[in-house]
Amino acid sequence: MTELTSVWPPFALTLTTPRLSLRPLRDEDIPSAVEAAASGIHERGRSPFSTPWAEAAAADLGPNMARWYWRCRANTSPEAWTLILGIWQGDTFLGCQDVEAKDFATLRTVATGSWLRISAHGRGFGKEMRAAVALYALTGSTQKWRSPKQRPGTHSPWAYRGPWATN
Repeated sequence: MTELTSVWPPFALTLTTPRLSLRPLRDEDIPSAVEAAASGIHERGRSPFSTPWAEAAAADLGPNMARWYWRCRANTSPEAWTLILGIWQGDTFLGCQDVEAKDFATLRTVATGSWLRISAHGRGFGKEMRAAVALYALTGSTQKWRSPKQRPGTHSPWAYRGPWATN
């Protein structure tokens, strides 16, 4: 039987930090993402986002989030992609970290966005998850990142082709 990771390799990716696990959001993770966002990710009326998506009506939040995740997957190509990673501490879903690029092979730049449930704010998780995704995006390394105070060690770089790369 064909595994899902053989037709969509990003699902095989897992990045780890000392306290977190980052992996591409799957459909079965969407309810956890919706629950985390609904629990609050910022003070009401003080959205840090250009579009205040987290302040949508409760009935709209889940469908809006699912459509966004599916649209990002559907629009992925080697030339332009958005990889949405769910953030877990153990079995607890904390939020999402996105990384996107256009013409990455030439420009070697990415943009990121993230959110965490309010209960995870102020504990250093944001720094930890951004460092992990930056290390991966810019080096292709999935080596474990150690701590905010330690620089990652040397690793064998490989030709990065986007989040679907299997080498």
